[in-house]
Amino acid sequence: MICLHIFFIHNKLSIIVLKVVLAALSCWLFSLGAGCTLGFTAVLLPQIKEDPNFPYNDSYNDSWVASSACLAMAFGCIITGVLSDRYGRRITQLAVAPLYVVGWIAMAFATNITLLILGRVVTGMCYGAFRSIGAVYLGEIANPTNRPLFNFSLTMSVTTGTFFIHILGGYLNWRLACFIVCVPVVLGTGLQALVKESPLWLIYKGKIAKGTEAFTWFRGNDECSQNELEEVLLKQKNRPPELTFKEGLNAAFSKSFMKPLATAIVLFKTVQCNGVNTVSFYAQDLLKTTFSGEQDPFMLMLVTDVIRVFGVALLFCFSKYLPRRKSYLIACGNQVILLIVLIAYIAFKPSGCIWFAIIFFMSYITLGCILIGLCYSFMGEIFPSQLRGLGSGISASSSFLLLFLVVNLTPKIIMNYGIIVLYSINAVITLFGLGLLYILLPVTDGKTLQEIENNYTKN
Repeated sequence: MICLHIFFIHNKLSIIVLKVVLAALSCWLFSLGAGCTLGFTAVLLPQIKEDPNFPYNDSYNDSWVASSACLAMAFGCIITGVLSDRYGRRITQLAVAPLYVVGWIAMAFATNITLLILGRVVTGMCYGAFRSIGAVYLGEIANPTNRPLFNFSLTMSVTTGTFFIHILGGYLNWRLACFIVCVPVVLGTGLQALVKESPLWLIYKGKIAKGTEAFTWFRGNDECSQNELEEVLLKQKNRPPELTFKEGLNAAFSKSFMKPLATAIVLFKTVQCNGVNTVSFYAQDLLKTTFSGEQDPFMLMLVTDVIRVFGVALLFCFSKYLPRRKSYLIACGNQVILLIVLIAYIAFKPSGCIWFAIIFFMSYITLGCILIGLCYSFMGEIFPSQLRGLGSGISASSSFLLLFLVVNLTPKIIMNYGIIVLYSINAVITLFGLGLLYILLPVTDGKTLQEIENNYTKN
């Protein structure tokens, strides 16, 4: 297992480490299942278009089957973000897991497009919950050194889940695949039931004894951990365990909340509008259009999936050594360059350059996956403690609203204006986001969550 391998490298294997890995593994399994939601339509649509017993309209249903989950993700993030601030990170994830299973079972038995879209909506809401709460939960239980590693692992699990559903849907009937993808979330639920609630959430809610016990359970009694705990407890003395409506409103409109929120929204805007996530939904169609059907689109989709997993795995393995702010900005700049190269290839179609173009496309996908991992690693860190769930929920919600628009508009843009216009829009938006993030994005490497919050408060 990758998680155990990494910890053998960076830590002595101990009971404390195993407890954190157990909690992380439950979130990874949730994210693995969630990744199947992203990639499902890439294998679903080709199958149901060929099914004479399933009523389907290509011109109308393609974009809605794909994008309905994205719209639901946006609402799922906000709703569960509020619930996780009120009732806890762990308990909210445990409540969401059964709904995810119900959504997939509904799709497995769907006999019409309405029930299929309903299942997509339910699983989309659950994806939004798992993605945003998982990042917050792991960020709150991990020490500052290993926190990026844990947060990158969620992106790797999502990417692996997309690859997993593409393989299942490529070789099995899509209804059978719906049942199989429930298994990771069921296993994750069992593991999550064995671990404790986020210690920082417990402390912020005024449950000092339980929070201190959970903090020690996850982090041990070493000097660094105890110093961090003392700092959190000291800060908590001046805070009420529950915010009144007026206090919550003032906190939500304070600079210490609005600035990280603006940063997170620009991060997600750049990630969603660079076009990489769209490949998960329309992989075979996009690859066929980009390369004019010269290569098998299904095999290219699987190769693309492997490259995505490889890219995020590199990020995961070297997370301890990467300066994340600098890495994000460099990856953004290189993505713009690669998009320009792809536009030039499609426009001029030079003979004998198909494999160079494929390599550039795979590099574009790899960098996009690295950007997604970096983006989510910041989301669980930059918001103030009492509104961390809400902030993560709103920023992830804005991300999925953008993804909904992008997924819905992509086939229309390609059909009406061509693939070159689509890639040009991706390049311009990515370049604009790069400029804004150069100003807004903070350095968080090696800092505790309390130190990051203090920096925003001081500024």
